Amino acid sequence: DVLEEVGAGIGLWPGAIKSLAEIGIAPGFWQSRMCPFREAETAAPDGRTLVRFDVAEFTADAPGFVLRRSDLHRSLVDSVAPGTITLGAGVTGVTQDSQSAVLDFANGTRVEAPIVIGADGLRSVVRAALFGEHPPRYSGETCYRGMADFSVVDAGMLSEVQGSGLRCAVHPIDADHVYWWAARRSPADIDESPDQRKQILQQLYAGWKGGFPEALAKTSAAQILKNDLFDRAPLPSWYTGRVALLGDAAHPTTPNLGLGGCMAIEDALVLARALSQD
Repeated sequence: DVLEEVGAGIGLWPGAIKSLAEIGIAPGFWQSRMCPFREAETAAPDGRTLVRFDVAEFTADAPGFVLRRSDLHRSLVDSVAPGTITLGAGVTGVTQDSQSAVLDFANGTRVEAPIVIGADGLRSVVRAALFGEHPPRYSGETCYRGMADFSVVDAGMLSEVQGSGLRCAVHPIDADHVYWWAARRSPADIDESPDQRKQILQQLYAGWKGGFPEALAKTSAAQILKNDLFDRAPLPSWYTGRVALLGDAAHPTTPNLGLGGCMAIEDALVLARALSQD
């Protein structure tokens, strides 16, 4: 119903960065604060490096880094004309024939269009209309996320720490702030209060190296997000007739390395190229 801060951080890799540049998103919103990754590693809870590699070959022509999701949203909203975005318009169904597609909205209105793009996420109404109702697959992991005023030792290192049924990471956004996440094996749909979330994480990750316990200590319980992680089996096609899917509506993946968000951005660019050719 309103545009407001949502989520925490998001990783952007070269494909997404180049896509944003091609559609005219000015890099100024990230250049003043970004911390490009130089190396990546997986480490054990005691701090031992299990594997490390140089990411230079992947970032030679564009950087990879983490930023606030709200900053990315703001840059996209600012790039379109006022009135372009319609809020509070939940889609309940879509039908089509050879001439057009029709969207039904929760407020009872109907809109006819030559093409419909369903970019409505993991539980996409548009996807269900095209391919039927199927529940997403639970990965077996739930994930906690947050932001903290905290400085990492090496801002150029993309580090993930992995233990038995547990993993976490602390990603620099700038010199003084980080985005962190922590995942654990768990049944789905477990309800936890904000205080319980923080207490669970403090107990599970006590003594871990890599900065996560310290970043968690600087995060208020009320700001800790929790989401179960899902994906879906691949579809043979992402469109039918005049209706197509994009992003998580088409190919939802668990949110490792921010690839879900990056693929959605790349989808949008490829789709725009295709439409501009007709």
